[in-house]
Amino acid sequence: RFYPQLNFSYSLGSQFVTNNIQDSDPFSTQLSNNLSNTLSFSLTIPIFDQFVDYYRVQQAKINYENAQLNLLQAKNTHRQNIKTIINDIMAARATLLANSKNVTAQEKAFEIAQKSFKEGLINITDFNVSKSRYVQAQINKVISTYDLKFRVKLLEFYTQENPYLTP
Repeated sequence: RFYPQLNFSYSLGSQFVTNNIQDSDPFSTQLSNNLSNTLSFSLTIPIFDQFVDYYRVQQAKINYENAQLNLLQAKNTHRQNIKTIINDIMAARATLLANSKNVTAQEKAFEIAQKSFKEGLINITDFNVSKSRYVQAQINKVISTYDLKFRVKLLEFYTQENPYLTP
């Protein structure tokens, strides 16, 4: 609204009045006799409005720039989350590999402990410790397997097409 405005309007009207008197004019006659036309023009020239409109435009520009920066920040956060998840997947794979090797080692140790226990070379406490380590190794492998699966699904979620994040 920094520029002058020219407005134009036109109206056409009529009226009908009845008061139950026998001498009143008929409807069509009253409408044509009471026909009125109005044509108007107005010119508005903003001389000084205390810069309200100017400040509104400037505030709108600032709000737009803030929205653009917020979008950029959201995209960067999203990208950083994806990188973090990829690093977590690589760590989960290494953990799963280490836990798989540990299961194999603990299984062999448990087999040796079973043979030693049958031959009387170790007591029940050492046998139970070996068995407990083997079971714990299996549990850790299962946990790391599902941790890896979860992180892969999380990566799939973050990398799916999102219409709000595409430029």
